[in-house]
Amino acid sequence: MNTQCVISLIKRIELDHLLDLALNSAPDLHDEPPLPPCGCIRPEHEYAFGRLFDAVRFRPHRLNQLLAAERNLVTAGNGLGENVLHWMAVENRVQEIELLRGLGSPIPAPALVEAVEMGHAETVILLLELGVEVDRHACRIALMENDLAPSKRSLINRYFRRFGHHLLDQPDAVRPQRMHQRQKRREPHPYRRQPLATQPNRRLSPRRPANQLLQQLRAMGN
Repeated sequence: MNTQCVISLIKRIELDHLLDLALNSAPDLHDEPPLPPCGCIRPEHEYAFGRLFDAVRFRPHRLNQLLAAERNLVTAGNGLGENVLHWMAVENRVQEIELLRGLGSPIPAPALVEAVEMGHAETVILLLELGVEVDRHACRIALMENDLAPSKRSLINRYFRRFGHHLLDQPDAVRPQRMHQRQKRREPHPYRRQPLATQPNRRLSPRRPANQLLQQLRAMGN
C-alpha cells in the first residue's frame, strides 16, 4: 500500500491525529514491503496481541508509532488464533476494522461468522467488501440459528447475495412465520359456514322492501 492509499484511508475514517503521524512517516511507509495477505495470523505472539489491542482500543494516537517500530504486530494473535481485527468485528467497530486491514491485518474467516451470528450488519458488509474468506456453511448456520429479527436476517442475506454467496436458497427460510401465516390464510377455515347452492340469494329475496318495490314497478310497467 502506497502513501496515498494510507492517507485516503485515514481521512475516510476521520482520525486526524493519525493523519499527522502518517504524513511524518510517509517515506518509511513508501519503502516497506507489500502488506501481508489475509489469513496469516501468528497465535504464538499473544503478548503482542494484547499490546496491539490496547493501542487500537484505548490509545489510537500511538498506533502509528507502535507499528512503525514493529510492523509484524498486525499479524499477532492470541492462543485461540484470533487477532485484534477479529475482536473488533465482534464488538462491531467498523472504523477500527478498516484501519487494521489498511495496515495489513489479516481477516480470519471466523470473524465474519461471529459478526453474522451477532447481527452486526455494518461489520458484515465491511468484511465482505474487504475480501474476507466466506465459510458458507458456517455463515448459514449462524444466520439461521440466532435470534435476529426477520428483517435483519433478510438484510444480511442480501449482503451475501450481492457478493455472490447464496446462504438461503429458499425465500421461505428467511421469513418462515410470515409465509406460514400466508399459507394458513389460504386454507379454508373448518368452522366457517360455506355458501350452499340451494341457499337463496338474499339480495334477490322478495321479502326485502327494496325488491318488493322493484317488483311493483315492473308490474306497473307491464
